[in-house]
Amino acid sequence: MKGAFIFILICLASLQVSAQIGHECSSRIFTDLVTPLKYPLEEHQVVTSDGYVLRVFRIQAKNTQITSGKKVILLQHGNESSSDDWVLNDESLSPAFFLANQGYDVWMGNNRGNKYSLKNTKISRYSKSFWDFSFQEMGARDMPATVAYILKVTGQPNLVAVGHSQGSTQWLAGLADPDSTQYLNSKVTKFIGLAPVVYATQCYNKALKEFADNPLILDACDVWGQWDMFPAACSIDSPEALFMEYLCTIANEMCKQFLAGGDLDPVYDNTKRLNIFLSHSPNGASVRVFQHFAQMFYQPKSDPQFMKFDFGRYENQKRYGQPTPPPYDFRNIKIPVAVFAGLQDTLADPGDSVILKNNLLKAGVTSSFYQYNQWGHMTYVWGLNPQGFFQDLLKEIQAVTGVVA
Repeated sequence: MKGAFIFILICLASLQVSAQIGHECSSRIFTDLVTPLKYPLEEHQVVTSDGYVLRVFRIQAKNTQITSGKKVILLQHGNESSSDDWVLNDESLSPAFFLANQGYDVWMGNNRGNKYSLKNTKISRYSKSFWDFSFQEMGARDMPATVAYILKVTGQPNLVAVGHSQGSTQWLAGLADPDSTQYLNSKVTKFIGLAPVVYATQCYNKALKEFADNPLILDACDVWGQWDMFPAACSIDSPEALFMEYLCTIANEMCKQFLAGGDLDPVYDNTKRLNIFLSHSPNGASVRVFQHFAQMFYQPKSDPQFMKFDFGRYENQKRYGQPTPPPYDFRNIKIPVAVFAGLQDTLADPGDSVILKNNLLKAGVTSSFYQYNQWGHMTYVWGLNPQGFFQDLLKEIQAVTGVVA
């Protein structure tokens, strides 16, 4: 109960803090991570079918210029994260730099509601309707719009998609959703999921479990008008940054569970850069995203389902034409999928990743599965020794693109 009380205080404080800031963070935050290292960089804006303006970034190999004709990879970040994640680690340990130097055209997306994507052509971010989304809409709308834009700019017929954490969740949702499955399956040659959070039958991340066990936390935030959960800090002296510094002082364990996935370890994570990592988190997300993940805990452990958002019987009937939310049908996925799991991951528990692997196989999806020991939830992007993972990732990509370097 103490944890629930802390989170309610967080919600109230976050409401007060976010009221002071009404703009997106500058792209310079990302630029300053990339251009000093001599990587060519472009910034683009993608507009979704429902008006969200998503900022995406593009890089290619070090000491080169952006050119056309390269095979395309799209990297999608997790919840409360941003494109920064892919380039935050030491240069030799950052996935985006590694892939760019292998000869790929690397694009990094940003989800609606994060610090780089707080605009909509139709509605204000201060409207509740702006925050009327979870990873369901990100999969069905953000991913198709981003893919279509990238393929138009590059002139390529298709791309490889890589998602981390919620980035994997939304990709699997988009590939299986009847509204987006046909397009995404025709334009993506392979999906690679890093720490996908699809089931939570064995998840023991304390922060997420607190949300699931105490729905009052998120319901209260919704009622009080705090629809943006943990708004991003655009500078180290911003109100948001000072608030998170205070939070991590009074609730250090909850802070570690939330910002670092709950399994950070100097044995396998590059904790010497922890201050840098945490200075780029959190990045903002809708309350509904957290509610959707919390609903995963309500699934039966014997046969969990990956479901669309549950609005309650009345609203479900209006939105879905049935009183319960429909499950995602993995039989709609027609492309190969690779799942990567860490044995120390407390958020995307390795047992739940095995359930995902088995359900993909049952649905007839061509799948490969990787498990790493001494590997946590953020190790894919914060890792101390990711070389083996990089080679496995490259092998999966080259299986559909060929060797491009």
